[in-house]
Amino acid sequence: MKSAADTTSRFAPAAVSILALAISAWGIGRPSFWYDEAATISAINRPWHDMVAMLGNVDAVHGAYYFVMYGWLQITGDFGLSEFGSRLPSALAIAAAAGLIVVLGTKLVDRRFGVVAGLVLATLPRVLWTASEARGYAFTVMLAVASTLLALIAAERGKWWWAAYVATSVVLVVFFVPAITVVGVNVLIVVLRNGFAPIAELLISSIAVGLINAPFAAFAQSQTEQISWMAPVTRQTLVDAVLLQYTEESPAYLILGIVVVLAALTAALWRSVPKPVWHAAVAGALLAAIPTMVTLVYSAFVTPTYVPRYMSFTAPGVALVLAAAIRALARHRDWVAAVLVAALALAAVPAFLAQRGPYGRAGGSDFSQVADFVGSHARAGDCVAFEPVLSWSPTSQRIVMRAKPVQFRGLRDIGPSVDAVAGDKLWDDPRPVGDYTEWASDCSVVWAVTDRERTVRSSVRPCGCIPWFFDPFHFENSPLYRALQASGLSVDSRTQFNDSQVVRMARSR
Repeated sequence: MKSAADTTSRFAPAAVSILALAISAWGIGRPSFWYDEAATISAINRPWHDMVAMLGNVDAVHGAYYFVMYGWLQITGDFGLSEFGSRLPSALAIAAAAGLIVVLGTKLVDRRFGVVAGLVLATLPRVLWTASEARGYAFTVMLAVASTLLALIAAERGKWWWAAYVATSVVLVVFFVPAITVVGVNVLIVVLRNGFAPIAELLISSIAVGLINAPFAAFAQSQTEQISWMAPVTRQTLVDAVLLQYTEESPAYLILGIVVVLAALTAALWRSVPKPVWHAAVAGALLAAIPTMVTLVYSAFVTPTYVPRYMSFTAPGVALVLAAAIRALARHRDWVAAVLVAALALAAVPAFLAQRGPYGRAGGSDFSQVADFVGSHARAGDCVAFEPVLSWSPTSQRIVMRAKPVQFRGLRDIGPSVDAVAGDKLWDDPRPVGDYTEWASDCSVVWAVTDRERTVRSSVRPCGCIPWFFDPFHFENSPLYRALQASGLSVDSRTQFNDSQVVRMARSR
């Protein structure tokens, strides 16, 4: 007969997963879409063959995620295009990752350690952000944990477990090429824990993963022009790695995490720490540090590719390090471990709430609010126009319609000069502003989606990216206004949002 402890151990991963899902999914429908998420919607909201053709030109590195989301959209319909619906798969992936790291932590140390690691992962600020983002980062977190777990299982059981490890690692790399570094780290982790007995299988598996992924990696490398916006590595890049990569502008979490680790190291000088806990700490440090260092070196000497959010797949390493520190301090006193886990979770609350605010995405993006306003106020047959050039945007305001196409159904649009689907691209090319005059002459009402009224220049540097510059703007001084005015329209009302505004122009009666 199984004991109560055995039953608890069996259901611990599921319990942590459910809790992680509840945390991850809370409020994910509130923030506006931003550029990366609009790219997801643009990519999947087109016929299958058009999406494949697009990946031949751009964003192949995100292709695996797009395929998953395309399938999700076919199942869910318009729900899959909403903020909550498009982000829910990421929340589910983080829930799975939290459960898997419980299993991994149990294998490395014991069940208590695994539960602490799962709870820390589920409340790490970077992971909280990843869980609420309609991009593939959450899947890389899940697959990175699965890859390391399967490496340890295969080293013990052999046979087909090696095939499972190779397959999982291949999928991880297809989701994000720099995650190939996890495969190398797994070699070190297995040797640390199991010695050199499985080294032959490890090396063969690692080579297999590299060879299978080589053609895809080469193809993805051919599209590096799409990341030409990335800044070269500077001192600021290193600062971003410390402040943003895991704690997502949460200084309280960063400070508390450092204090916990330093306190654990100090405690280790006075009393022994079990070898499995040390092994888990080293494994976590390797998972976090090596991929980051490799990516930074590659960015410095080959092609800039480092952005803090790209390294989300290394977050499980930090969870293991913090879990080891908590174990060293708490030992077998569960209440101490609970207090430390709760303290870290509370330190993450400000970042958690900010991420899930209406303008919680990079640069305070407001695409969703703008689209929702147009959708709720415009009448069928009304016209819509988009500002073609903005100081802070790499594309026109037509991105608002690509982000939330449902809100623009029934409205009349001049159309782009080159349609994103027809051109196998993510974004439409806007029409020349002068084309709007003749087109708008047949419109009684035009909803102009344009830049926000602004009198002074400002800038932000969101999520460790290049700066966004918000230049002064006055709609009545813009070429779009002059084109619409020339067609006989005048401003009827205007509504300001965080970065944008919607101007209703109507024909005098």
